[in-house]
Amino acid sequence: MQAAVSSGLEGILGDCGGACQCATCHIYIDQSWLDQLPEMDGMEDDMLEGTAAPRLAQSRLGCCVILEAVHEGMVVTLPPTQI
Repeated sequence: MQAAVSSGLEGILGDCGGACQCATCHIYIDQSWLDQLPEMDGMEDDMLEGTAAPRLAQSRLGCCVILEAVHEGMVVTLPPTQI
């Protein structure tokens, strides 16, 4: 989320600044990358219940996905809306 907001990427709002409180950084991670991310915690899971766009199996909150070098090339799709 922080990388997207800092880069001015349209479609990621991050209204809460990364505090996992607003779900305006909802993203869809390509299925092939999901097992390379830490499991989501209960707070993220709860926040994904309130997203503006449909929650899918590959839904995550961008503020909870910490990028590392191993994630180079990860495919992420933005939902049609955040609010």
